Amino acid sequence: GTIPTKRSLTTLLMTEAEQNLKERNVAYVIVGSGTIISSYSPERDTTNHTEGETAIIMALSLLDIEEKHVVVFGNDVELFVLLLAHYQNINCAALYMKSLSGYTSISEVYNFLGPDVSSALLPFHAFTGCDISGKFSGRSKSFWTKKFLSERGNDDFIQALLSLHESQSADIFNSLSSFV
Repeated sequence: GTIPTKRSLTTLLMTEAEQNLKERNVAYVIVGSGTIISSYSPERDTTNHTEGETAIIMALSLLDIEEKHVVVFGNDVELFVLLLAHYQNINCAALYMKSLSGYTSISEVYNFLGPDVSSALLPFHAFTGCDISGKFSGRSKSFWTKKFLSERGNDDFIQALLSLHESQSADIFNSLSSFV
């Protein structure tokens, strides 16, 4: 479809979702097409983030929902990885991701992996090709994710991933090269 068609469909779905949630007296934040609609704010906010996943993380981190259980609807690996990586910035009682296959407790996954490994999953996902490539170095994303999980106790590897955006030192490249 075209961008205007996608935008108008997204706006229609957002409006319908808002109406439904209001009728059911459910607190909500809806993000799409550069707009943030929230029961926490009487005005619609805008965002310059074109990627919905980024806007969702931004909106959640701005809300004071300390005692709330939050469910984010999405069926995207990037959203899952972003929720884990930024979990410490989202002030809520519990965070879940609802996808086509069911609910995943982001809170429990974060607590299991710990803050460093959860944060390192984001640069690892980018390092191995995000969703743009089915394979990295001839191996599937599933292979690399299992290897990442088996290496989660390797502090040098985790720290190399966490500092990849700041530095491209020989130590970082050596750690990442030995992983591959």
